[in-house]
Amino acid sequence: MKSNTLEYKVRYVLAKDPDTRNSDITLTTHIWWYFHKDSVVKINDKYYVCVSDLHELPREDTIKRIRAKIQNEEKIYPPTNEEVARKRKWNEQEWRESLGYTYLNGAEELEVRRHLRQLGLLEKK
Repeated sequence: MKSNTLEYKVRYVLAKDPDTRNSDITLTTHIWWYFHKDSVVKINDKYYVCVSDLHELPREDTIKRIRAKIQNEEKIYPPTNEEVARKRKWNEQEWRESLGYTYLNGAEELEVRRHLRQLGLLEKK
């Protein structure tokens, strides 16, 4: 994949900054910041984009479609916020597994809880 494509830029930012996985606006502004610095101006600790540059910058709706394809079809760079994952219709088990959590069935979970109670790491009921 060529590094000048919008898909490359979306993937790069999703991988680099997990917070961008929860907000398309944040993802868009980070892409602008990383790859279109000439269009972003900092004045008094606030960032601005020149209106005349908007025609040259990647649009949020295009970035959103690419992000959705990557997250929903390829199942990589999942949202890091549970509420965002739920709104985007991620299956809870699938979402947790993609973040590295191990899913336990009911019997396994009970066994782990019993063991943690024996170690004093979980309060007894």
